[in-house]
Amino acid sequence: MKRKVHKKRRISDKNAWNVLNRSCSGKARYDSEEAAWAHSDKIYEEYGNDLTPYKCTACGKWHLTNTSQG
Repeated sequence: MKRKVHKKRRISDKNAWNVLNRSCSGKARYDSEEAAWAHSDKIYEEYGNDLTPYKCTACGKWHLTNTSQG
């Protein structure tokens, strides 16, 4: 008896994009590290929050993360 071969489900490009971008939805996106640092400096001067830029693996843009301890 021949065994049935199960094919892996493929996610359409649109669905893959949606899944990846859910991880950074609602976050500000910066085109460059320099732009992210400039905004981080502005936030620090205004509010005292120490934020550090990081490159997002989902969207390829830059976001800011909180670096303050406790």
